Amino acid sequence: MPGMMTGAILGGADVNQAARLQMIITFMISASTVLSCIMVTLFTLYVCVDSEHRIRSDRIHTRPHSFRGASIYAIRAVVGSARRAWMLFMGSVKQLLSCVTPRRRPRRFSHASSPGDLELG
Repeated sequence: MPGMMTGAILGGADVNQAARLQMIITFMISASTVLSCIMVTLFTLYVCVDSEHRIRSDRIHTRPHSFRGASIYAIRAVVGSARRAWMLFMGSVKQLLSCVTPRRRPRRFSHASSPGDLELG
């Protein structure tokens, strides 16, 4: 949507026409949002308030919804996948670094049969 006006101008349309088209689309999105908010508010008032303008608590469900359980499951799945991907990434980085960095060779001592046979000097 943000590139629509630019695309219309680059496509050869008049600048004023492209701006009008952008405004119409923006107003349509805003109007649909306002209408959906009004409809949800009226539906909620219709369900939760009786004819004497009292809130009917017996019409309000207090049990946990299945959406909450599904969202927790989805969050756990995403976090678990991210953790596995991170561990895989870190393992490949460690392997790459072990291949790139030169290993230090251990110092070799002369083959002496006893510690007294080593030459110091």
